Amino acid sequence: ALLFGIPWTIAGCTDNDGRRKFHEFYFNLLDNKNLDFPIPEEIKKLEVMFPPENTVYDY
Repeated sequence: ALLFGIPWTIAGCTDNDGRRKFHEFYFNLLDNKNLDFPIPEEIKKLEVMFPPENTVYDY
């Protein structure tokens, strides 16, 4: 539930362009592709459960 709640809490009040940008940032963050904010080694990698053809706002 937390993975679904974060996007709506942070970017729910933005327009479609803002949601698209946040979606890209969020997916890269969860997939550990954001070199500016890497997941610490002590934390297990989260399996992103969102289908790639959708955004977190489709749920």
